[in-house]
Amino acid sequence: MCIRSYVPHAAVLPYATLMITHAGMGSLLEAFRAGVPTLCLPLGRDQDANAAAAVERGAAVALAATATSTEMRRAIAEALRSTALRGGARHMARALARCGGGRPPLTRWNEWQVKRDLSRRACHRAPRRRRRVRIVPVMPLGIAR
Repeated sequence: MCIRSYVPHAAVLPYATLMITHAGMGSLLEAFRAGVPTLCLPLGRDQDANAAAAVERGAAVALAATATSTEMRRAIAEALRSTALRGGARHMARALARCGGGRPPLTRWNEWQVKRDLSRRACHRAPRRRRRVRIVPVMPLGIAR
């Protein structure tokens, strides 16, 4: 067993059967990119709309954040058995691949930054000043089912 403080979604989602998430845009995009169905438990902000859009596209099941353990257990079991849910997640993966992967530049930059910072700490170098990066948001949830 190995415990890490940070692991990119892309490193573990290829091995996942289901992702349980708060339905943040980044988490949903990573799950969709990997073709992994999700169980969404939105906590607020844009998460309710994200979860509703994912459910509408057949790639997710949503529960209230106040769901009981019994409700969660039932939803997980149904999600793991659902071929329609897996098909919806695979459809989202194909749709994202057709439009360039839906991977925002910020995500790629953050992963590079984490790797760079970790290697710097190992070498005990002082961090250099960060450059300004132009961020272009990508919101592919307009993909039709």
